Amino acid sequence: MVLTPEFTPDNYINGDYFSFFSPQYSPISGTNVAPSFNVTGAQLPSSPEYAVRISKSLGSTELALYGYRGFYKSPSSMTDTGQPYFSALRVYGASAITPFAQGLFNAEFAYYDSTDDEHGSHPQIPNSQARYLLGYEQELIKNLTGSVQWYLEHTTEYAALVSHSLTSEFEPARSRIVVTQRLMYRALQQTLTFNAFNFYSTSDADGYLKFSTDYSPTDDWRLTGGVNVFYGDQPHTFFNQFSDASNAFIRLRLFY
Repeated sequence: MVLTPEFTPDNYINGDYFSFFSPQYSPISGTNVAPSFNVTGAQLPSSPEYAVRISKSLGSTELALYGYRGFYKSPSSMTDTGQPYFSALRVYGASAITPFAQGLFNAEFAYYDSTDDEHGSHPQIPNSQARYLLGYEQELIKNLTGSVQWYLEHTTEYAALVSHSLTSEFEPARSRIVVTQRLMYRALQQTLTFNAFNFYSTSDADGYLKFSTDYSPTDDWRLTGGVNVFYGDQPHTFFNQFSDASNAFIRLRLFY
């Protein structure tokens, strides 16, 4: 059991460094640049967060049940005066992981209960969703590991969402699907690691490709480099709204 007395949000996109799509401003400006904002004062949650997880191993299979009562970690809701805030959230879920074939299979389900918008009729608060995840990971050849995941977000009150939305043309599909592929290769006695991730949404026709390389021949330093590429067809979809933020990077970390 976990009790968090003071709410802590995610490091969410707020327009300071990366542009993002805003239904209120982006169609007017013709770009994905939205005004920066910060959530402060009365818009910050003042109640604690609660979480519980119960797990059990049955043979080689691990099962778990969990629950959460708190708030959305990003300010995806707005007040009637247009101020962003963190709306209330309850989550109920279950997961399982087990050996399968030559690798590991995992499955997870979670119901996101948006308690501030139980009927899905408030256009500025996220609707409740049922979320599903299926994954499989296996060592393909020596030092090369591959994995794939299928993820689904299903909006439960979608008809109410569309009928009350102020910008229904920008709402995501009722069932948003993301397929993730990963390849990881280790070489030079595991001092050199290559990682390739690709997230692709079949419902939004957009994605995010991340490739990185780590080299650490000693415990004293590590050199990392890579690229992040966002792509897609429409400027308002989840990944493609960050297309202007595609980048390459290099980092040297010293340990002392």
